[in-house]
Amino acid sequence: MALVAAATGDRKAVEQRVAVLNKLINEGKLPAGHVVPAICRASLAFVEEKYALAADILEPVAREVVRTGGSGAQREVVEDTLLVG
Repeated sequence: MALVAAATGDRKAVEQRVAVLNKLINEGKLPAGHVVPAICRASLAFVEEKYALAADILEPVAREVVRTGGSGAQREVVEDTLLVG
């Protein structure tokens, strides 16, 4: 849902989702760890045409995107976003 919120520019919804994700990380309940909230924040930055910021957010987690699961095509979206930034 955070990616939908980011795609529509709903900053408040993205921030709320990131807060929930960070809580899960702190509780040790999010196996993908810090990668997921980073993707959410970077997606919003990208939609807001802050491409360099999106790349800055994604670069430190790019090698760990596989932790999120999903298909190769889904992970490629993250890689493509990083390349555009």
